[in-house]
Amino acid sequence: APKGLVSELKEKEWIAGLSGRVFMQSKDLNVFSVSVDLTDLGVGHIDSVVDMVYQYLGKIKRGGIDKKQWEELVNLAEVDFRFAEKGDPSHLASTTASRRLDDQPLADLLSPPSRQIWNPALIEQLIDSLRPEKMMLFVQSQKPFGEGQAPAPGEKETIEKWYGTRYRKKALSAEQLKQWKTSFEGKRRSGGASSSELELPPYNPYIPSDFSLVEEPLPTEIRQKKQKDETGLWSSPGPNLVRNDSSITLWHSSDAIKEFPVPRVQTLAVMRTDLAHESPRNQVLTEMFLDLTGDYLMEALY
Repeated sequence: APKGLVSELKEKEWIAGLSGRVFMQSKDLNVFSVSVDLTDLGVGHIDSVVDMVYQYLGKIKRGGIDKKQWEELVNLAEVDFRFAEKGDPSHLASTTASRRLDDQPLADLLSPPSRQIWNPALIEQLIDSLRPEKMMLFVQSQKPFGEGQAPAPGEKETIEKWYGTRYRKKALSAEQLKQWKTSFEGKRRSGGASSSELELPPYNPYIPSDFSLVEEPLPTEIRQKKQKDETGLWSSPGPNLVRNDSSITLWHSSDAIKEFPVPRVQTLAVMRTDLAHESPRNQVLTEMFLDLTGDYLMEALY
């Protein structure tokens, strides 16, 4: 069955995670970065991982982005914009100033994301610029590459000035560029997953659309406790104990008076057991269980 890029790479046990973002932005230069957390097995398949990334980019370029998927990103950005928490004013000023280097009107920079315009031609132009011949490939590992071996032809070993870190740099080979360009253009070749087997992720079912607040009726005695203290701030009676038995203790606190009328929910689940710390073995197994749970959920949340 067709799979997304992350699903395919995780099934091969080559990666632990993947993300993409604008790494650097200026008036004359923009750098888009794709970061991949490789497993020990994946370190031996770096060229293949890069190849599958270009298969995926090529598929997006040829098939385009679905407008609904674009709207999902706009809606998420709109939520962050509408309900942004108070931040550092100096950081807002400096980032806004740096973004004005490309002569964007200040009104556009400070306006909500909903003002963005759907432009599939511009998206295609952007993806077309992410070609293999324009790529810089960085590989970082705790395990030294080629330790004890002389640098290969065209490879130069250098020691970084401040920390004494050893690194090597070389030009990508013509064979590598040809292979990745072939994948980017969607041409079939022997070996590896073809671009037809990779699909864009399905629509995100977790994007909210209703931000209305539900007021919970409060008993009179609790309502009377909600009053301003000497600092002028509202004092709260604290959370309500919903359930308390041998299996679970559940508390719930509602901002019923709308002191902070923000549609935000925070769920904290704490599991306590003496078995987790009963022995070093149990401690290690508990940590492994938590890591595996996070790894399992990562693909769905991605």
